Amino acid sequence: MMFKRGFSLLEMLIVIAIMTIILAVIIIPLSSLRNRQALNSGAEELVSLISQARSKTIAAVAGANHGVHLNVDDNKAELFQGDSYPGTTIQILAINPALTLSDISLDSGGDDIIFEKISGTTGQFGSLTLTLNSDSTQERVIIIEPTGVVYVRQ
Repeated sequence: MMFKRGFSLLEMLIVIAIMTIILAVIIIPLSSLRNRQALNSGAEELVSLISQARSKTIAAVAGANHGVHLNVDDNKAELFQGDSYPGTTIQILAINPALTLSDISLDSGGDDIIFEKISGTTGQFGSLTLTLNSDSTQERVIIIEPTGVVYVRQ
């Protein structure tokens, strides 16, 4: 009697197919999670930069106003010191390439948010949007209140 040892080609193909299905079930949700995390992180970084400009103005750092210039073309935000942009650049935030800065809708128009000394208020209140490039339905809207308070709308 002869005994066969090893696996047949059909058995190997079935195992490979099952492993492929299992990997697909695991990898697709992880990719979606990574994209959502990039979107949330990008929104929080932008809120932090805008809040930093407000804090520096309230603290009267260098006795000057501070603001943030939003650059849609280069997908970045720039913290600056001065009454208008361009002022003295303090920090540049390059927005994650997986995200797009868009829909800037400030009360005064334009793309600068400048805070008033002592009070921290702004005349450039409104909203802006960060959108995930791979899924335009995934976005975070950042709200800037007239009081200068900045947050991500849920």
